[in-house]
Amino acid sequence: MKSILPFLLTLLIVGIALLANCSSQKRIANIANNGPEIVLVPEEYPQTVLPEEVIEVSLRPSREVMVKEVVDLWTMWLNDYSTRKKDPRWSYLNEYAEALVDAVIFYQDNPTSRGGQLPVERETHLLVASMVVIETGITHTVVGTSRGEVGLLQCHGHALQGFEPETVSNNYRLGLRLGVRWLAYHTQFCQYSENRTFQEWVKPLSLYAAGIKNGKRKDGRCRKMAVAKDRVNMTLFYANRILNS
Repeated sequence: MKSILPFLLTLLIVGIALLANCSSQKRIANIANNGPEIVLVPEEYPQTVLPEEVIEVSLRPSREVMVKEVVDLWTMWLNDYSTRKKDPRWSYLNEYAEALVDAVIFYQDNPTSRGGQLPVERETHLLVASMVVIETGITHTVVGTSRGEVGLLQCHGHALQGFEPETVSNNYRLGLRLGVRWLAYHTQFCQYSENRTFQEWVKPLSLYAAGIKNGKRKDGRCRKMAVAKDRVNMTLFYANRILNS
């Protein structure tokens, strides 16, 4: 009897190992065939600070560099989630990035018709790229379930500027232009400190999400919403990887 026990124990261990391997293989096969389960709202990104030499650069880089950096950010994010190579989003990255950068540059150079203008900062285009990730997972046909938000930056209501939601959903360039315009518009309502830091983007981002009525305190200050902090932290997380690579 004692001589049989080691043999039975060995069989048990081998059996458990085979079951675990089979389960792992099925999971890998599922990801390969169906793609990863993308979580549009990422977990909290670590609080990071850009190196001083990066923070001090206030002038924006060239359009070509901005487009490349936006593509780099999206590529890193997709790879971080082990996105399958057959995923259609890979084929749109450059087109989306060019439209995004053009919208950012336009509203850095021009105020909106209702006031508000994007500041010329080193990471503004990367912030908008992060917003696209969190809002839609880089998919321009996504429609919000609560308010019918459309476009890569999920515009609705006044942000649509009179355009039909279906029109914006089918035109990613228009959706990006409207979303960036809406962000630029809200920058005028938040006061920044004398030594403005990138983290202060939380204020206009909070207004972008909640609107002026819900985003302003009674004392006139802008709220700092958690949803806006996620976008800032994600931008800093990927900007560090991009600018230091």
